[in-house]
Amino acid sequence: MWTQQQRTRLAIEEKLLQKYMPDFKFYDRTQNTYIAGIVNGPQVTQDYTVMIPLPLDFPFSKPKVYIIRPEILRLFGGQDTVNSLSTSHDFHTLENGPNGVVQICYLSHWDASITCVKAILMARLWLVAYEQHLQTGEPVARYLGKPES
Repeated sequence: MWTQQQRTRLAIEEKLLQKYMPDFKFYDRTQNTYIAGIVNGPQVTQDYTVMIPLPLDFPFSKPKVYIIRPEILRLFGGQDTVNSLSTSHDFHTLENGPNGVVQICYLSHWDASITCVKAILMARLWLVAYEQHLQTGEPVARYLGKPES
């Protein structure tokens, strides 16, 4: 169950999402709360669903960010998958999430002043870099550099 302080923070996060990321919504507000939505638009060629489960001690711990749809992200050439890499510096990924979905590495440092809007923006940047990888074969890290602090 969320504390009053956390419920206040979640309300602020929701207002920020409504204003800046209207395609993202909160789900299950009791204890398995997560944010999910679709990333698409001019810099990505398909729809990707991003899911951000909020840790029980949010906002003091960094939430994980998963690309849940499509579940399988192919590598350049289509013979292998980003999912098979699990943790990869070249692709800015961490251990796979539920059902083997890709977890992206989006920040090297988290503190309570960072909002989920930033996590979504970083996921969008990762997806733009991933689609560049599909075109060029270069790793995602070539386009993103070091994870942002």
